Amino acid sequence: MASYSCKNTSLVSLALLLLAILPNSYANIITADEIRQDRRNNQDCFQAHLLEAIHTNMERKNLYAKLTDGKSKKITHMLLLAERFGLVMAFYFDVRSRPFQKKGMTIMCDELISPRSVPEFQSFAAPRGFVPDKFISADGRAFKKELKKALKEKGLDEVARLTQAKLDELAKRPSFNCLMRNDLTTIVNTARLTKQHMEKAKTLGIKSSKSLSLALLNRVIAILPMVDDIDEDAFPLQKAGIPMICQDFPEASPKN
Repeated sequence: MASYSCKNTSLVSLALLLLAILPNSYANIITADEIRQDRRNNQDCFQAHLLEAIHTNMERKNLYAKLTDGKSKKITHMLLLAERFGLVMAFYFDVRSRPFQKKGMTIMCDELISPRSVPEFQSFAAPRGFVPDKFISADGRAFKKELKKALKEKGLDEVARLTQAKLDELAKRPSFNCLMRNDLTTIVNTARLTKQHMEKAKTLGIKSSKSLSLALLNRVIAILPMVDDIDEDAFPLQKAGIPMICQDFPEASPKN
């Protein structure tokens, strides 16, 4: 597996951003080997996370377009747009993570599951569990406000509790709300790992990692309304048995 340096990752991030208005032009710029950063090097994990997701979505976009007579194009466009512009924020987080990672901490790498673990592509998968007639929103806008209030007034444990409860609710309809499930899992991971990272930093005698973890947490919470909207667009395709998103992100489907 190829090592992916900070310099190379940053250059790729810049190239993708410059080509953002030309969605097909970078399809052959990045190969799978180039974006699969060896996470044992413990660096640039946020950028690698997004680059891997971009690769998966680029690789599968024409397959979905063919299956759906083009109905999937809007969804793919929104995913790629969010991922490409997310690279700017990812670079910021990776730079802030480096002082901790150089001391052996795995902050930012533990929180973000590698998209390389996504299932193999399936053209059809019958919906499992409860199949609603209409899309059931995860209330991304309201839940965003609830989590922000919980974080401010009660702290990380309450954020983790509320988010896990939401995940348990979504597990009843495992073939839907898949992008929300993926991002909520990141919130749970971050909330639960924050104190561990803080304790490790204290043991190492370096500055606290709390502000970095909270910044990541707030960033993911902030995009929940958009995530809900993308899930709504994907619902008709998922109900028809096309598992778009659910098979494209590592935490998009329940494990059981």
